[in-house]
Amino acid sequence: MATLNEYLSGLQPKTVLGDRIKLFLQMTQFFHDTNKDNTGFALDAMEQVKVVGARLRSKDEKDPSVPSATVIFEITCANNVLNPMGSMHGGCVATLYDNLSTYSVSVLQQYWEEFDPEKENLETYALKFINKVQPDMGVSRQLQVIYLRALVPGQKVFLEVNLVSSSKRYATYTARMYDGQGRVYSTMTHDKAKTLPERVTKL
Repeated sequence: MATLNEYLSGLQPKTVLGDRIKLFLQMTQFFHDTNKDNTGFALDAMEQVKVVGARLRSKDEKDPSVPSATVIFEITCANNVLNPMGSMHGGCVATLYDNLSTYSVSVLQQYWEEFDPEKENLETYALKFINKVQPDMGVSRQLQVIYLRALVPGQKVFLEVNLVSSSKRYATYTARMYDGQGRVYSTMTHDKAKTLPERVTKL
């Protein structure tokens, strides 16, 4: 069986923003592959996700409407995430929004400043990274999805996530699914509370 290091092979998260998200996806895939009892929409759907690109808000940006971070994914609708009508289950769509908006926080520079690939193995740092980012991933306070069009098997769409705001206690994301022609299939807003140890019991 492949090791975690093999799953992370070739990634350069120190300098490539998209690789920071790919690291999360690969770690999810690794834990899925090593624990076949762990099944469901979240894991089945995530197998169809690819990272297209990512960008961070420039330090010189003065427009407050520009998000802190944007990540774009490509998703293919698979046969194992369908509802009885033959389109992607609404719960699966919501799960993708939930997971991918949460994962997108990992693109922020603050989690990678201490990583030196010349001195430390990525597998070793990946576990430290998870401990660093997990409190900021938080728990959902509200997740709203508006469904506009159905996704059918084999169909590819893009999912664009924007980190709108992030404070010490809360984070807010917006997102949308759209196809290559620009048609929007759904939109999302996601409000999360960060799980700082001393506040977990208060949520």
